[in-house]
Amino acid sequence: MAGNSNSRNQRNNPYLIEGWAVDFHRSPAGIVWRWRTELTLLAALLAAYLRLAVAITALWALLALAAPIMAALAIPLSRRYLTRHAWCLITRHRLQRVCYEGRLHTRAGRLPAICWIRPTKVGERAWIL
Repeated sequence: MAGNSNSRNQRNNPYLIEGWAVDFHRSPAGIVWRWRTELTLLAALLAAYLRLAVAITALWALLALAAPIMAALAIPLSRRYLTRHAWCLITRHRLQRVCYEGRLHTRAGRLPAICWIRPTKVGERAWIL
């Protein structure tokens, strides 16, 4: 027999593209795409801090940003809103991880697109393509 121990012809291998999906999942572009909401929030806070630090001192800029955040966390209505939407983010990450580790992907090797997750009274509702 030939030196190749793999008896499957690579041309007919249905999982050939799966390796590319794994590469994208672990690539910087894939990581940025999965963490887009958190990175956008972090960039907005950093930009606001830098703009305020130029206008006023760094300490006052930090206090000016911390005050509305603490107020939002102290008021029950906004705290519930923030908590529910934080759980939506966590659910999105969990669903992406389950689909990746369970190899639930399209024939092209793409993971299902989690288009929208919103909080409900009893949990979250997701719209997945």
